[in-house]
Amino acid sequence: MSGAGVCFSDEATLREDIPRAGNERSRDPGIAIMQIITIKELSELLRVKEKTLYQWAESGKIPCLKFNGALRFDLHDIKKWMESCKRPSFQI
Repeated sequence: MSGAGVCFSDEATLREDIPRAGNERSRDPGIAIMQIITIKELSELLRVKEKTLYQWAESGKIPCLKFNGALRFDLHDIKKWMESCKRPSFQI
C-alpha cells in the first residue's frame, strides 16, 4: 500500500527489540519472523493518535493486518512505509 499523502515531519524511532510472545528469532536463517505490534504501540512509537491510525488503515494509507477484527502492524512494513514518505530536505 502506498503512503502517499501521509508523512511525518519529525522522525519516529521504531525499536527492533520490542519483546513479543512467539516472535523469537528463527533458528532457520531462511525464515523471517514478523514483528507484530498493536495500534496502541504504533501510536506511541509514531506519536500519532490511535484514531488517526484507524482512519489511515481504513483508507489504505498505512499498511496493516487485521486479525479477528483487531488491527495489527508489521514493523518491517511500517519502516518501508515511512521510507516511502521521506521527502528531500530544503535548503534555506
